[in-house]
Amino acid sequence: MTFMFLKSIRRIDILSVLIALAFLTACNNETCDPAPDVSSITTDVKVKRFDQDLFNLDTANMANSIAQLREEYGAFPDFYFELMGFRVPKEPEDSLYNRLKGFINFKTYYDTTQVVYGDLADIEAELSQAFKYFKHYLPNQAIPDVYAMYSEFSYGVILPPVGNSCVVSLESFFGPDYELYYSPQINLPYYITRTLNRDHMATKILYAIVEDVVNVAVNNSIKGDSTAAAPRQPATTLLDYMLLNGKKLYLLDQLLPCTPDSVKLGYTKAQTDWVQNSEVAMWGEVFVNQLYDTDYKGFQKFISLSPNSPEMPMEAPGNTGSYVGMKIIDAFMKRNPNYTMEQMLQLTDAQKILKLSKYKPR
Repeated sequence: MTFMFLKSIRRIDILSVLIALAFLTACNNETCDPAPDVSSITTDVKVKRFDQDLFNLDTANMANSIAQLREEYGAFPDFYFELMGFRVPKEPEDSLYNRLKGFINFKTYYDTTQVVYGDLADIEAELSQAFKYFKHYLPNQAIPDVYAMYSEFSYGVILPPVGNSCVVSLESFFGPDYELYYSPQINLPYYITRTLNRDHMATKILYAIVEDVVNVAVNNSIKGDSTAAAPRQPATTLLDYMLLNGKKLYLLDQLLPCTPDSVKLGYTKAQTDWVQNSEVAMWGEVFVNQLYDTDYKGFQKFISLSPNSPEMPMEAPGNTGSYVGMKIIDAFMKRNPNYTMEQMLQLTDAQKILKLSKYKPR
């Protein structure tokens, strides 16, 4: 087959981190995609600083301090204590107090989060606007609360199984030059650390929420399908995964019309240009011949974050199948305007989506 794709650690101080983050934000000057008028929708997102409330606990009166924390955050503190290993089943509450005291007294990296992310007003403004679009497209969905936490580099963005919240670990967004990310204990690849900065934080928070919304919609649709002869999986073929992930990227794109495509995709600007210029070749020379493959390991790099995509030039990023899946969903929505966002998310017949999209990149 003739492939016709278009060509296209060091230590730094906190001041350097701030300068780099400010530069990245200043460079975000791309124009907005067309978007619906959501000026009548009111949202006011305030990131609740669980991180600050935790480290400001009165260690001389832990019982009362933790009671206040539970009153403010509901079930989340106890989920957090178990997540971080502070609470051990059947141990007395005093053991939790003692472990927390030690954790609170060791503040090296937490202090850095307060220097870099003492003020989250810009993140809150971006989330507030995105949640207006969220309510426009998904009026029946509740907007989650957003918390900040400190997890010793163990987590990025999570959706706890308690309450309705999305939680971000601020120390996971110090920027790609933060040397601890490359230490043996963490050992993150550059294609991941490159996006661990302020410019990507709101997008990653929203993607975690979008991913949950889409997965729940698909799973509920499958469970409610009384015509199925046997229990079905949300995805088995490459096409299934492409469209499942494509729905997530498509919804994210609608929530962030003014955010650069490179940020939403997690690509560099050059990689973004490459996939946009190579859509015809990716579809015609790779994906169209493998749509119904079921070997997940064989096509995993096409539908997940990875440094590259198989069968493509080196400049091709990973997750190209998800990108093409998003383009199929976009074509479907444009050709079928009678479908609401919620109705589209509930569609699980990949072949039907592809057929109705009449997708044919040009």
